[in-house]
Amino acid sequence: MKQRTKQQTLQQNNNRGVVGLSFKLSKLAGFACLLGTFHISSVQARLHHHAVKVGTKAITGSLVPGSPVPGAPPVEVPETVSDALKAKTLAPGPVLAPSYVLMDVDSGRVLEEYNDHQRMYPASTTKTMTALVAISQGKLDKVVTVGPNAARTGESSVNLMEGEKFALADLVRAALIKSANDSCVAIAEGVAGSVPAFVRLMNQKAKEVGARDTHFANPHGLHDPNHYTTAYDLALIAREAMKYSFFNETIKTHQTSIHGNYKIGPQRLLVNRNRLLFRWDECDGVKTGYTRQAGRCLIASATRTDPTTGQPWRLLAVAMHSPDSWHDCANLLLHEGFEKFHPVLVTRANEVIQAVNVGGGAYGAQAITPRNTLLPLRDDEQAGLSHSVHLFKLTAPIAQGRPVGYMEFDTNGRKLVEVPLVAESAVPASLVTRVMPAAGHILPADPNLRLGLYGVSLLIVALFMAWLKVRAINRTRRRSRTPNRPKVAGQTTGKRVVPER
Repeated sequence: MKQRTKQQTLQQNNNRGVVGLSFKLSKLAGFACLLGTFHISSVQARLHHHAVKVGTKAITGSLVPGSPVPGAPPVEVPETVSDALKAKTLAPGPVLAPSYVLMDVDSGRVLEEYNDHQRMYPASTTKTMTALVAISQGKLDKVVTVGPNAARTGESSVNLMEGEKFALADLVRAALIKSANDSCVAIAEGVAGSVPAFVRLMNQKAKEVGARDTHFANPHGLHDPNHYTTAYDLALIAREAMKYSFFNETIKTHQTSIHGNYKIGPQRLLVNRNRLLFRWDECDGVKTGYTRQAGRCLIASATRTDPTTGQPWRLLAVAMHSPDSWHDCANLLLHEGFEKFHPVLVTRANEVIQAVNVGGGAYGAQAITPRNTLLPLRDDEQAGLSHSVHLFKLTAPIAQGRPVGYMEFDTNGRKLVEVPLVAESAVPASLVTRVMPAAGHILPADPNLRLGLYGVSLLIVALFMAWLKVRAINRTRRRSRTPNRPKVAGQTTGKRVVPER
């Protein structure tokens, strides 16, 4: 009887345990469902908010890339954006990033944007500026010795060891391809001597390229409250860096290697973190970025040969704090850029646009466009395209190629882009300016007025010389007509004349 009682008690306890566990699991399941419902609702709300930015049709109610527009025939949806790009079936979708921009690399025209001047944390997209400063300020074949600061820098790295030696070019490759933070510190110390000095160069370069809402606090992008930029500024920085062939070659490299050490082996493998490079043959850059505070960030570029002009056409997209930066940038480049716009040749290299007045110069200058300019336009923008010329106030001497103004292109009253104008040849200071600088700069800048003033001045000098000549002739004639007077004794010698007694 006692044995049966013990068995019954044990069975009762087990039943209670199972019931309790089931109750707890059901509560957890209910809580998870509640969270899932809230997450889906919030994402659908964001999707509806951004639907107006998608082409000419709003796509709402689905988070799957390539979802069909209501009323359209069903399409086969690839599992990922990468698969869709590879299969060339990526359908238009909403751009969910809270800040983004699409820019034409050649002209600098902004084709699409949303909050592109909002300050955001850039994460590792910072390394675009790090590479730009290193390429423009340093020598790529310079040998850099890794210091203790670089060796201690963590998170994304190539495990540099103190005392290792690398060419600056290899460190830049590690920063752009592998997104190595330790490599960025080694670059900073190798180029500027210290990280703070290098950061000053980064901020100076940002001002030079027009990135006015940018401030860097480190060369790698690890979180710092005083380290920020905007989507527009990142596009300007990347566009400037694209002027260097080494930068372009590096950002489109799928994988490469640099030398290793005795701990990790003879080679360090560098595999590019930009997934678009491996799935989209038109993609050729640029840089990924992620921190918890910055979210997913991406600078992406793609180049396509335009069938009309036969010229390569490159676009640049930046997405900040995006839930899916790959999808956002791919949609911007492909559907908002290449499919909606077509490049039009608006200026030719070395084309004379207008004569420029140069104050104090020996002659005027000719304003020319330094290169061909292809301006992306929609079909409805070409008819209303117009331009105006704006010239700077110049003072001699000026060098060949110096900026002298710009052309502003507009369509239907909306400003599109500014194209710089430069001096076709050097203009020296005039002779008057060299002799009397103050007087030379007072002279009118208009060459015609200046020539007229020179003519009037020469005429006045000629008349004055003629007057002097006539006056000298008249004096000679008067002397020849006056009779000779007898000389008085002692007059010529100055002696006193004594009368005779």
